[in-house]
Amino acid sequence: MNRPYGLLSWTKATHYLNWQVCFLSAYKDKVEAAIGPEVHSLRPLLTVLDRGAGLNLISADLLTPEVLASCDTKRPMANLALESNHRLDTMGIVKLTVKIASYSVRQPFVVVRQLGADALLGCAYIDKHVDQVRPRMKFIQFANRVRALIR
Repeated sequence: MNRPYGLLSWTKATHYLNWQVCFLSAYKDKVEAAIGPEVHSLRPLLTVLDRGAGLNLISADLLTPEVLASCDTKRPMANLALESNHRLDTMGIVKLTVKIASYSVRQPFVVVRQLGADALLGCAYIDKHVDQVRPRMKFIQFANRVRALIR
């Protein structure tokens, strides 16, 4: 059995059907990000930086039919749920470019049918790329010292 995408490494792969790995949390900050399939096709999206979510999520409504067709639907998906314990309907995984301030990187996103924001950057993004989150000072800082404002 393939290991489900988003399942924590210490969790048994056989438990993923009933175990929820993504609870969208109260630790949320909004950031201005441009997201798209390639650098030349980025568009500004309302993006939530969620320090309690494990995966990066994007709403299916915002993707073109070509990008949706390129989604990886073969890999099993770990269960994703909101704080209210409602499951998210996933469509697959797609790699997109994320640009915040002048910091640009490609990241995998789980495509979901309904999401409260355009996109959500979870710990999969934050752990690798964000050096500091400073809510009182209203900025995040990347490993290369680039700063971006949060709201």
